[in-house]
Amino acid sequence: MIKNLSIILLIFFKTPAINSQTLDNLNDSISHFKFQQKRIQNEIILKQDSLKFLNAKIKILEEKKLLKKFKNDDNELTIFSTLKREGKLREESSPLSQIITRLQKNDTIKLTDYRDGYWLINKGPYFGYISEMYINESSDLEVFKRKLIEENKKIDSIIELKKKEKFELEYSKKLVIKEKEAEKLKKERLIYENKIISQYGNETGKKLLDGYYWIGMTEKMARISLGEPDRINKTVGSWGVHEQWIYHELYLYFENGKLRSYQNSR
Repeated sequence: MIKNLSIILLIFFKTPAINSQTLDNLNDSISHFKFQQKRIQNEIILKQDSLKFLNAKIKILEEKKLLKKFKNDDNELTIFSTLKREGKLREESSPLSQIITRLQKNDTIKLTDYRDGYWLINKGPYFGYISEMYINESSDLEVFKRKLIEENKKIDSIIELKKKEKFELEYSKKLVIKEKEAEKLKKERLIYENKIISQYGNETGKKLLDGYYWIGMTEKMARISLGEPDRINKTVGSWGVHEQWIYHELYLYFENGKLRSYQNSR
């Protein structure tokens, strides 16, 4: 900055007196100073950007240095802290979870993970969760906490991705099974239709497959066309066997196995 100021003063003192300048010279001087002003402004912006970059670099390196302190012999992240007041160690990260034990103010504890406002800690033989409001805060702890949150987000993303992949794989398998079942049913239906047409002829067979009914059709044909009735009322007399087949709102009347009349209540 001092160097840039010196340049400006040098340029200023080398410039002839304004009173003795013509209008063109004044314009040239203004343009010259504006150019120098713009150049210096650009240099300042570049310096500021460089400073921001260096600050960010220093912060990253300082955090890396701190994180190295947090790694134990098993390469796991841990940090020690103390309690600022008596706290409850719980089985899960929930205020409704079972209490394992009570910890005293100023107790030293080992923190290994952080989730949703709770620290996973170890104190002697006990492992469990304690609310962060009981923990004495520090700059190291803040860095540690931020690192754990980042790591847990990565882990959660991987878990969600694996769940999605598993769901998509299972869905694809089910889709393949359904397609095979549909194809099987289609083939079976085609075989069945060919059998009916072969047995009753093309015209009658198609009428049966399309659900038609008519006077003179047999009970077997009715079952092919309409399926099994909801109920059958049977009457036996000297004239033979009389049956009433009920399909919801449709009534078919058979005498000795042949359809003699029908009634539709619609």
